[in-house]
Amino acid sequence: MKNSAAIISKDAQDCLQHLESLHTILEKEQALLQANKLEQLDAITGEKSQLLTQIEQLKTQVLAPQAQDINALIKDKILALAKKCKLLNESNNAIIQIQQQFIQQKIQVLFGYEKEPSVSYADAVMSQPRPQSLSTANNIIGKA
Repeated sequence: MKNSAAIISKDAQDCLQHLESLHTILEKEQALLQANKLEQLDAITGEKSQLLTQIEQLKTQVLAPQAQDINALIKDKILALAKKCKLLNESNNAIIQIQQQFIQQKIQVLFGYEKEPSVSYADAVMSQPRPQSLSTANNIIGKA
């Protein structure tokens, strides 16, 4: 049983280490988002994804009911750090959402259209008076 406790303890330490690394990456991500340095986000996205996968694998072992040998303090620390990472990640997501809205508004201004145009292209075309020759041509084509 000592051997499994040592393995679980090592897993707990690894999980805590990965969570600390993830927290650091999330802080870096937030700084890049706030500085609008979006091109640099790609560099940390892969590392973030890899850490999340590793943490998920370790979490199932460390927080499993049979892992009762782990010190409750370590479990609490893991859970608290995981919660901080979750909140920071949600905050980063909110920043991304705001930036997307900002970019969408700028695109709309740049191309000179409203969110929902009051008249569609089809409505505008249909409201234009048609030349007599087109009306006649449509009647002939319609009968053929």
